[in-house]
Amino acid sequence: MTASDRLLSGLGFTPDFISVLVLATVVICFGACLTYIASLFSTNLTVFTIKSIKKRLISDVLNRPYLFFTQGMVGKIVAVITEQAGNSASTIDIAFRVLTALMLSVGFLVSLFLISIKLTISLGVMGIVVIATNQWLYKKNEILSRIWNDL
Repeated sequence: MTASDRLLSGLGFTPDFISVLVLATVVICFGACLTYIASLFSTNLTVFTIKSIKKRLISDVLNRPYLFFTQGMVGKIVAVITEQAGNSASTIDIAFRVLTALMLSVGFLVSLFLISIKLTISLGVMGIVVIATNQWLYKKNEILSRIWNDL
């Protein structure tokens, strides 16, 4: 008896295909909800980061003496501030996306393992084949892109 069979029996379900399908659907929906929550948190943190960096840097620029504005290129400084604030916020957003994807991958693998060990192994092999194929196609695409750029 697998862990999913024990879980389903504990919940009052029979361990048949429909019950396993419902359990898998619940796990996927839970993962989607977690992704949405992480996305909201990441977006709010990104906006907060951009606001606080811009506020601090622009406050620093505005507190400069008059001579600073007559000798420097203020427009360029503001453009750099805006660009760097966006870059730092993008870094935070990427970190959250990677962390969320990693957590979801581990969660889905554990859930899949609980449902069926054979299914986990077969999907793992299929996943490796899909990733290898994508990498191969990506490299071919890069080669073609370089050839087309040289034309």
